[in-house]
Amino acid sequence: GAGKISRCGENLAVRGKSRGAGKISRCGENLAVRGKSRGAGKISRCGECFRTAARSQNMETNAHIDTNTGIDADAEGSRLLSRARLLAIITIVYNLAEGAVSVAFGMADETLALFGFGVDSFVEVISGLGILHMITRMTRAEVRERDGFERTALRVTGTSFFLLAAGLLAGAAVTLVVGAAPETTLMGVIISALSLLTMRLLLTAKLRVGQALGSEAIIADAHCTRTCYYLSMILLASSLLYELAGIGWFDTLGSLGIAWFAFREGREAFATSRSGSLACGCDDHCANG
Repeated sequence: GAGKISRCGENLAVRGKSRGAGKISRCGENLAVRGKSRGAGKISRCGECFRTAARSQNMETNAHIDTNTGIDADAEGSRLLSRARLLAIITIVYNLAEGAVSVAFGMADETLALFGFGVDSFVEVISGLGILHMITRMTRAEVRERDGFERTALRVTGTSFFLLAAGLLAGAAVTLVVGAAPETTLMGVIISALSLLTMRLLLTAKLRVGQALGSEAIIADAHCTRTCYYLSMILLASSLLYELAGIGWFDTLGSLGIAWFAFREGREAFATSRSGSLACGCDDHCANG
């Protein structure tokens, strides 16, 4: 017999919704199947229309959305980097102010420990500028290693720390020989107590931002802030002991403790500049590569 044509088709409209305005995605096929048979049988095939949700724009929009929190990852990353940059600026400004006050009172009161602490703060400013430069680069593109400016800042920082350590050693030797003693170390107690509080707050904030970003560089900078925290403890101990006991070599011991930390920081700065690794910093063993 003669085959008959059976037509089966549907025009299906699937409405896909995206942010702002919905868009209509059409899905449909008109299928024609010619059925043939030797007898009188009829073969009829009915085409199926497969529904495909038009979510391409939604998927693109939601690609950076955290499925657990619903927070835009890009926006959150930018916010955290802005906070990291603000913390770097606060660190620089604070160290400038702390250095100026400490050096001034260190010279006026003839306390070597406070004077050395102030010079150390100025050196930290150079390191802080390198950190600020690096974070600024992070806001523009992914950063995998330190650039020339940051390496130079580290080398200048390392040299300054070595000079500071040598100067404090020489100063301590002269103080012991001539038997000099500070007039008072009260300002050392006040400045170190304020520094302990400030460094603790900065340390906690930097660690939180670094861990939230998964940034080894910012976490390494937080460890450097911890070193400043230890220096403040040394200054507080030596200044407080001198105020209570009036024994001059307490201040000298404090200056020697600061000299030791300065030497260690200088060594780490040079190791970091050679390595170029973002994870390399204070309290880390950098590869000399």
